[in-house]
Amino acid sequence: MTVVSEARSDKLARVTLGEAPVTPPFADGWGSAEVEEVAPGDDRVEAAFDEAMSPSVVVPNGGRLRIERTQALIAADIDSAGRRGAGSAASRALQLNRDASAELVRQIGLRKLGGLVVLDCVAPLNAGSRKTLQDFTKTRFAEAGFPTATVLAPSQLGLMEISLPWRETPLSEIILDRSGTWSSESLCLAGLRHLERAAIRQPMDRLVLDLPTRALAWLDGAGAPLKGLMAERYGGRLSYAASTRDAPIVYQAS
Repeated sequence: MTVVSEARSDKLARVTLGEAPVTPPFADGWGSAEVEEVAPGDDRVEAAFDEAMSPSVVVPNGGRLRIERTQALIAADIDSAGRRGAGSAASRALQLNRDASAELVRQIGLRKLGGLVVLDCVAPLNAGSRKTLQDFTKTRFAEAGFPTATVLAPSQLGLMEISLPWRETPLSEIILDRSGTWSSESLCLAGLRHLERAAIRQPMDRLVLDLPTRALAWLDGAGAPLKGLMAERYGGRLSYAASTRDAPIVYQAS
């Protein structure tokens, strides 16, 4: 039995009978990428989580891409503000749409999304540029591990429709609770990343991690082994306290 789609929201996991395929069902196209080792608490890890949870991201070469997941589909809108370029309006529009679609592919993989996606492209788009954008986007999805993605050419209204298989539980559903706020576990893990970063930068200091009460409760329960791992690595100079703040904070012990 093989899981072909993990549980998400109000949807149960889907499985298929038989042996697992040679290629893992959740291979995301980065299997051949070089793995870079980073130090515990590296700022880039924090930045990656922030980016994956942000409703708006920067498009390479200028502009922004807004991504919103609704009950029925994932809507993506391109904003050209701050973008500069040479050539005709059609040429500039095509290049922006290409850059935005490439970023959309990356964000879908990062956020573990699937289903129906609609990208609102920038005008003007003629028949040739619509086909170019369709082929380019389909190729990028295939390179990112979505070889079965269905990509339609942008419509007369500039809407490009994409259909993708759901595979993994969306990252937002792992990090956020049902109310849309950070879960106790996510708050705790974010705090531990801050604590570890401070512990590395201040190797002689005694440090305190203030956690929202519910996050500290998670650490004292399900997350208790993490305390042990932190103590093994940094000794007894770390301590934890409850806070009324909404976010974790690290400071030197008095």
